[in-house]
Amino acid sequence: MMLFQYLVNTLEADFVPRHIAYKESLDWVIFRESLLNMLLGSRKLMFKSFVKNCMFILLNQYYPEAKDEVEDIIPSERKAKSASDHDFSLNYSSFESERTLVSLRKLFVMVMKLDLIRKEADTLGLTSRADGFRNPIMEIILDELTYNSSYLSPFLLAFVEGKWKLEIILQYFSKYCGKGPDRTRRRSDNSQEDLKLESVLSFFLTATSANAIVKKMGAEIAQLLLTHAYQVCLSVQDVTSNSTATSEKIGATLQEISSNFISAFQNIRKASPNIQMSLFEKEALFTAATLIRKLKSEER
Repeated sequence: MMLFQYLVNTLEADFVPRHIAYKESLDWVIFRESLLNMLLGSRKLMFKSFVKNCMFILLNQYYPEAKDEVEDIIPSERKAKSASDHDFSLNYSSFESERTLVSLRKLFVMVMKLDLIRKEADTLGLTSRADGFRNPIMEIILDELTYNSSYLSPFLLAFVEGKWKLEIILQYFSKYCGKGPDRTRRRSDNSQEDLKLESVLSFFLTATSANAIVKKMGAEIAQLLLTHAYQVCLSVQDVTSNSTATSEKIGATLQEISSNFISAFQNIRKASPNIQMSLFEKEALFTAATLIRKLKSEER
């Protein structure tokens, strides 16, 4: 446990100054020689299996009842052991501490940032065959969540980094909300950079379009993803600001997002009348309705 935490801290200490230097110079060599890039490029590391195992460790921290909880709660050692028979459970006793989970999330974010920088370097023609190739971590996570939809709720509860959590949600929706050839064309990074939460919500603004998406991905999954995305919105004070990538990915004001969020749930219910809502989703709808009234009263 402590060894893993030490490893992540060492990688972070090397990564952060390189990230700052790269922003100023756009020199891919800075990251090509980073400890993280060399570790992930090692033939001894089975990267896909490593990512899956890390995901299972995160999933293992939640009871089934935790799907309806808003707070990010890490159970005690006793509770974690009592949940060992759960579908999401793996017997990683050495990874049961909260600090290790924080290190895992920190590692995921660093790899996502590295993949984004690598993609930018590819676009600028700064990479070569010597840099090798591996699947981006986002693609592996999305594939795992798509083929094992029961992992979605506990993973989104455990992975609390707002910017990247929203990115995962948007890319998940892009599999079902794409238009034309984008819907079937497989991209190397499995992303649609122009997709924003505002655009996703627009697909649910009519009963017809909502019904089409619900048929593809399921009403429960749609509600779950929209609720977690809205939770990220609430964590951003000014969604119209261009100062953060998270705000840009939202694409509208909090009042507009809240209104469209409620409309989306109404149309999902029309498409699937018997669907149940979790406490988490009910609280999000109540918050959205309250915020709309508050923001409208402030405009008067």
